[in-house]
Amino acid sequence: MAQDDFAVVVGINEYSGLKNLRGAENDAADFDAWLRKDTGGAVPGNHIARLLGSELGNGTQRPRVDEIDDEFQKLQTGLD
Repeated sequence: MAQDDFAVVVGINEYSGLKNLRGAENDAADFDAWLRKDTGGAVPGNHIARLLGSELGNGTQRPRVDEIDDEFQKLQTGLD
């Protein structure tokens, strides 16, 4: 069904110099779960990358742009 679909899901709750968000990571995790469900997006699990700031550690402002780009590259490389 969604064999040609890919996704990079990003959730960041903490930003330096800004008020922290409360639900961005939860929303990203929920969307990731929906993408994987047969009754949802039906996207193959190996076509999805999920980056949540709290899972990456080392403080705020993660994932960084380069980390997100890396996930796009990994998905792209899998197509070759």
